Amino acid sequence: MLTLPESLILLVDNDPEFAYLIERYCGTIQWEVVRAASVDEALAQVRRRRPAMILLNLLLPPEGGWKVMRALKNGLPGAIIPLTVYSSIPDEERALSEGADYCLWKPVMFEEFVAALEAADLIAPQS
Repeated sequence: MLTLPESLILLVDNDPEFAYLIERYCGTIQWEVVRAASVDEALAQVRRRRPAMILLNLLLPPEGGWKVMRALKNGLPGAIIPLTVYSSIPDEERALSEGADYCLWKPVMFEEFVAALEAADLIAPQS
């Protein structure tokens, strides 16, 4: 599996169990995960670390993932970072119209996670 040198995902969520799952998935493909639990933390991490992809929980309390998504898309002029959103409540049409590049729905399976990376051209498709 071909990966980029910037093999870093920013996970914006406050759920430690989901974070553990994503960290395991990333470990399998030799990617690193950095976490943020709020809009401010996410923006700071993007500026500091420049992740290859942002993985965002749309139901993130207290601000809500929609607000975080808008802040990420509007607060970083010139930054083109693929944004994958996930939720237990599917609303793919809205997510895509508000700036998401890819959508996942809980429970997120490893194959779906890899498909999001492939869709963003961050890893080569599996043969």
